[in-house]
Amino acid sequence: MSDAEDEVLTAVPNKVAFVSLELSRVVPLQLCVKVGAPVTATQRLSVLVTTVTVGMVSQVSAQGIEYVLSNGRVIPGRAIWEAYDGAGIVMGRRRQIPIILAWAVTIYCAQGSEMYCVCIGFAFDRTWACDGLVHAALSCMCSFHSLCVRVQTMKHMCTSPVCLEFWKSMVE
Repeated sequence: MSDAEDEVLTAVPNKVAFVSLELSRVVPLQLCVKVGAPVTATQRLSVLVTTVTVGMVSQVSAQGIEYVLSNGRVIPGRAIWEAYDGAGIVMGRRRQIPIILAWAVTIYCAQGSEMYCVCIGFAFDRTWACDGLVHAALSCMCSFHSLCVRVQTMKHMCTSPVCLEFWKSMVE
């Protein structure tokens, strides 16, 4: 288990709550993993360990959380995430190990969910079963701050002919 280190740069009570909420949407306050759990990097850790590189936890110790990848082992250090106000001023920071549990769910199963951190991988399916699936995947996101989209092509972005005709009728 790894507890995050927070730094709040404001004393205004409602802004303190805002900072905490914004940081929690991007990175967990507590990271709980066990040996054997699949995890993925939420930030680039090295040239070989890019964002969303999946590995398996091999050791949890006072030195950190070690996980095994196909090309070696890594013990990621803490990364820093920041929360900003509407004017773009940094209101707070959170230091946490940049990994999360790597569980997968289909877009169909995710419909209607609220997700704060999502990686959508198009690499495993070159064609889609129905139009609008990309929209369904993106509509689950609470914020685009922690969205990762991998291997997307224009073939994934298609419009239903029925919807297109409806739109044209509304415009005319």
